[in-house]
Amino acid sequence: MARNPVKWGITTRSVMFAVGVHLLFLLAIGVSLNFSPHFIKAGSPAPAVQATVVTEEELKAELARINEKELEKQREEERRQAELERIREEARQLEEQRKAEQARLEQVEKERVAEEKRRQEAEQKRIAEEKLKAEAERKRKVEEQKALELEKKREAEQERLKQIELEKKQRAEEQRKKEEAERKKEEAERKAREAEERKQEAERQRRLEEERRAKEEAERKRKEAEERERREEEARRVAEEARLKQQLEQEETRQNAVSALESMVGLIRQKVTRNWIRPANVRSGLNVVIQVRLTRSGEVVSADIVQSSGDERFDDSALRAVLKASPLPFPTDPKYYEFIRTFNFRFNPEG
Repeated sequence: MARNPVKWGITTRSVMFAVGVHLLFLLAIGVSLNFSPHFIKAGSPAPAVQATVVTEEELKAELARINEKELEKQREEERRQAELERIREEARQLEEQRKAEQARLEQVEKERVAEEKRRQEAEQKRIAEEKLKAEAERKRKVEEQKALELEKKREAEQERLKQIELEKKQRAEEQRKKEEAERKKEEAERKAREAEERKQEAERQRRLEEERRAKEEAERKRKEAEERERREEEARRVAEEARLKQQLEQEETRQNAVSALESMVGLIRQKVTRNWIRPANVRSGLNVVIQVRLTRSGEVVSADIVQSSGDERFDDSALRAVLKASPLPFPTDPKYYEFIRTFNFRFNPEG
């Protein structure tokens, strides 16, 4: 066990103080002897003993001085210990502040990472939306340009026909019928041509619309497939978690069932032994392993030898004892039954 440095120092100083008091006490009674060996002649006066007398005031002053020095040392030690304790407390508080600051910085970093992730996802979504808008705007401008070109062609064609018509009117009347026939023919051709152009434009628009719808349908199916795959994956994950949980629960139940059965093996052996009749001339020390199948109430459904003792009479007597001992002690918890309804039982009447 570690010594308290303050108490140890105080105890040591107390011993030194006590020794000093005893020395002063010896001085106080005036003992100052010279023990040098010498011979005294007969008739000579006895030599005088030199003694020094310390007054009570001097003794008290010396004691007070020593006591004050000891008290000052004790107070200095207490101040030193208090300073050490203050330094330790400051160090502990600084360590707690450091840990708190570290935890705060870690939380700030986590929040920053999460915010950056959200920002990137939003930026990606915005870019995708802008691409879709740009593509739609490009298609719209293409369609507008095509419509303008068609309109210009139509106007140019009309202008050309008007010019032809004016030129026809300027021709001689005798050629009017011929020119009229030609005009009608050209008009018919123009209408047929315009009709064909309109037909082709309508076909082109139809194809564009079909392509647009096909793209939309493909995108919808893709999203549906992704969502379906996500749901299926989630369902598989949930099913796997449920399967593992059920497997763990079953294993735990099986272990509990085995433990419960093992706790009753002694009772089963006692009951079977009570119902066992030793066959004549059967040697001692035999044992046999019997596979026993029970109902929920412990009734023996079947009993079969899985490891013979080598003596058929002993084996048969053990089987009869098991059947006769029915019902056997058996755990009552219904969820244990499926795990231990069939078990191996080693019968050793002397064991």
